[in-house]
Amino acid sequence: MSRQLKQEVEALPEEAWNVWKEEKRGMVREWAEVAYVPSRRHEERDTKPYRYVAIRVRRQQGELFENGAKVRHFAVVSNIWEMDGQALLEWQRGKAGTIEHIHHILDNELAAGVYPSAKHGANAAWLRLQVLTHNLLQLLKAVALPQEYATARPKRLRFAVFTQLGRVVRHAGQVLVRIASQVWRALIQPAHHRVLALSPPS
Repeated sequence: MSRQLKQEVEALPEEAWNVWKEEKRGMVREWAEVAYVPSRRHEERDTKPYRYVAIRVRRQQGELFENGAKVRHFAVVSNIWEMDGQALLEWQRGKAGTIEHIHHILDNELAAGVYPSAKHGANAAWLRLQVLTHNLLQLLKAVALPQEYATARPKRLRFAVFTQLGRVVRHAGQVLVRIASQVWRALIQPAHHRVLALSPPS
């Protein structure tokens, strides 16, 4: 957070703050819109201004944090204006969860912890592939798979879904996947219908 933005956040009146999350572990989290326009050296014409949503964290009983501060301030910068502030924060926090949790999954379950090359560019591409894989798995769980897999990690998906779909066979010079009928009825067919339901009517 820049010094100028922090000053704007600290200058907000008390009525500007909205309760975001009730007391949890002695903490209260609040949010507020910040009318802040940073000065940029290079600004494109017709550029839509960014939206700044401030977050204030304070202790329920007025206790101080370890560094002696009464409150902590954070900010989320977005180009989404149509969404309510609290909904925006929930969406932003819910995209992937806490970053430590995502790092653990990327490093230990999606091979991002072992780079294939001594070249920086190749390793950067490798990491991006792992992040894309993670995002696709998140989309698969949210859209196609049953609710029981909503919080499943890649290891569980690998053994419960991907390795159960069928068997790769060779026939008449072709490579085919023979899908088990039980898996088709219980998993693939319902997922297919859920995905089709998302498509706009033609």
